[in-house]
Formats: sequence, C-alpha cells, structure tokens
Amino acid sequence: MAIEPRSNVSRWYPTTTQIGDPGQTHRVFKQVLDQLYSLQDQHNDLKARVDQGIQAQAGSSANSSAPYPGNPATSTLLGLPVTPADPTTLADGATLKFSKSTRSFIFE
Repeated sequence: MAIEPRSNVSRWYPTTTQIGDPGQTHRVFKQVLDQLYSLQDQHNDLKARVDQGIQAQAGSSANSSAPYPGNPATSTLLGLPVTPADPTTLADGATLKFSKSTRSFIFE
C-alpha cells in the first residue's frame, strides 16, 4: 500500500537548470542533505524522548502494584483487565467470567 502525500505539503524537486553545473549541483545536494540530516536529528531526539518515557513508565510500574505494560497480565477485554491463567490448567469447559470485586475477567 503506497502512502499518498498530503495535498497541503509543499514538495521541492530540483530542476535541470538548478543542477546544470557542478557548483549548482553541490548547492542542491547540500540543501537536500541538510534537510535529511535535520530530519534524522529530529527523529533521534523524538526516539530518545519516547525511550525515556518508556523507561520512566517501567520504573514507576515496578514500584507500584500495577503490572508492567506489555506483560500478559495487562491484557484487557473491553478496557478491563484479564487475570492471567496458565493454559495447561484450563479445562475444556473453562469460561471467562467477570469478577465485580476485582473488576477483572477471570478464567474458571
């Protein structure tokens, strides 16, 4: 599936007159590479901030009773937690029931 460009985004493509001689070609490549490196720097900064946020969440969840995000214990159904169950102990007639006291789903 191809990603279509947004219609309100301005795109720049060098013309043959802009890259006619080596000096002009150098300026165009410098402009393009400056933009590329700027985008890479922005991406790396954003990735570092996201990684710091994930580490902060991991640190705060380790100190609380809430399980770490991504752990099977954090599975949800209709936005409510599902208590993890060992699949080897589930019988053929096991059902998923909602516990009002713990506000979670439990396999029985």
